Amino acid sequence: MPGQDELFIIMINKLRDLNARLNFFEKIFQQDLLNSFPISVGLPTGDKCNLKCIFCTDRVAKEDYKNISFDEFLKFTESLNFASSIQIQGWGEPLLNPDYGRIFDFVITKCKGARISFNTNGILLNEEWNNKFTSNENIFINISMNGSTKETYHQVMGANHFDKVIRNIQLLMKKKKEKKSLSPFVSLSFICLENNIHELPGFINLVADLGINCVILRELMILRKEHEKYVPHSRKVKGILAQTLENAKKRGVILDTSSFPISNFLNESAEKIEEFRGYDYPKYYQTCASPYYFNECHDPWTYFQVNTDGYVKICCFSDSIMGNIFKQSFSDIWNGDGYRYYRRNVNTSAPPEDCVRCVKKR
Repeated sequence: MPGQDELFIIMINKLRDLNARLNFFEKIFQQDLLNSFPISVGLPTGDKCNLKCIFCTDRVAKEDYKNISFDEFLKFTESLNFASSIQIQGWGEPLLNPDYGRIFDFVITKCKGARISFNTNGILLNEEWNNKFTSNENIFINISMNGSTKETYHQVMGANHFDKVIRNIQLLMKKKKEKKSLSPFVSLSFICLENNIHELPGFINLVADLGINCVILRELMILRKEHEKYVPHSRKVKGILAQTLENAKKRGVILDTSSFPISNFLNESAEKIEEFRGYDYPKYYQTCASPYYFNECHDPWTYFQVNTDGYVKICCFSDSIMGNIFKQSFSDIWNGDGYRYYRRNVNTSAPPEDCVRCVKKR
């Protein structure tokens, strides 16, 4: 007979499933007023960082950056009620937050069975974190590298931590192997820039050598006008992407291009889309042989993202504010005018202006 904890997990997973089914039908019928809760939630832990990447904000006015305390974090958690996928991080490095361990443990306990994810630069990964991440199920960690050599890493990331990060990744993968754990699922990400695009084929080999089988390819988000110079020239990109896809195919690396407009550079038709079903909540990845591209966006129905100041944005590609969780209730924001406007218009022939610029809609 299942114990109390097992019964709780069974019950909450059934509730998540019911919420997901309701959300699916509301999404399919393009309803703007929802009875379902968000499927995917992004909650902040702070925006302090220990790097100064060339594509990020200037990181000069340190007083503008802060960590979210555990007590502050609790104010955001109503949106977690039926979420199947939860990202716990802010704009900065989550492991810098001294309360991150408590926040992580709280989410793991409250949201048993959900997919928990975060992005990190990997500098602060250590034995304690490795034990925590390999002792829990459904953990997804993406490590931002953006280069396959020390020189390019230093140029792009603003610090000389390449060897340290590689060593930290090796120790994490070793711990995972020792414990015969499926968790965490680890990916490495690469933001394509004029400065680093030439290293992308070699990056695939680096990832494979580390025992990792997923690379997330990202388009540069222009946060400041001077960042436009980092956009890679299209004539250079096509050949590099073709070689990257070939390397990924040879090395068995999954290439996630959902945040990169690969179809702008390669015109091959999609051969297939691979579904990764290792955990409760399916995550779709583009295969190494398949420059498959999504044109429809469902974020206004499925996604709820809060930043450090409590502001809720429709997605990470938009600056449009839906409300503030410190001043409004979750339900007032989730079914407020902003969200309903995007639900009515995002997939029409005249989507909102920020959707026109988005990589998902091009």
